[in-house]
Amino acid sequence: MFKAEQNVLNEAQLLIEQDRASANESVDAWRSAYIALCDQFASLLRDSMKLTAAGDLSYRRLIKAKEEIERLNRENYHLAIFDSLTEVNNRYYLMDQYGKEFAKALRHDSPLALILIDLDHFKQINDEFGHQVGDEVLRSVSQRIKGQVRQQDTFGRYGGEEFLLILPGIEVADAALVAEKIRTLVSADPFAIGVHKITITISLGLAQFSSTRDVNRDVFLLRADQAMYEAKIRGRNQMVIDGVSP
Repeated sequence: MFKAEQNVLNEAQLLIEQDRASANESVDAWRSAYIALCDQFASLLRDSMKLTAAGDLSYRRLIKAKEEIERLNRENYHLAIFDSLTEVNNRYYLMDQYGKEFAKALRHDSPLALILIDLDHFKQINDEFGHQVGDEVLRSVSQRIKGQVRQQDTFGRYGGEEFLLILPGIEVADAALVAEKIRTLVSADPFAIGVHKITITISLGLAQFSSTRDVNRDVFLLRADQAMYEAKIRGRNQMVIDGVSP
């Protein structure tokens, strides 16, 4: 940068040196004016080079700051929608997505299913093995379930040891197959947590959206919750469909 300007200045200074032998007054006056002009040009060139260097530094700092802002935005977004313990969606995001899916189902009378999942005897796990092992159980179970979730579904931690799976565009028979597959998958193989191998079972409550029954989203979610509670009453490690008799 500024190579052409520097070359002009070098040529001008060379001409001045070559002309110093002349004693002509008019030439002397020209030389003085020319030297002053070259000095001014040199000063402007130095200032420009400094400003450019400062500009480059400022630009690099600007890019670095932009990258840092983008990184923080990604982190904040991650914190806003993911549960810090289990790394699945948190309750805030679940409820936001649930509200959108419920509104869509209500408006178009389209299929929508909810599966509420609760780990059986989780307090006993905490009491026997400690809360650190309990936390790892929650992480491991949630990741095992997450692997069965379709792209259009939403799965996350509803609270404590409870998880919610939102399944849009699916009828109750297919939703029941999903629930049963998840139940079997969780209980089939023990979870290796440190030196412990812990068998986990879950109870699931399934509710299918009904435009006549579900006047608001709280009613719909309550039906899934009641079905899950019924699964607990019936002995745990099972799935119960709301409104379906044993």
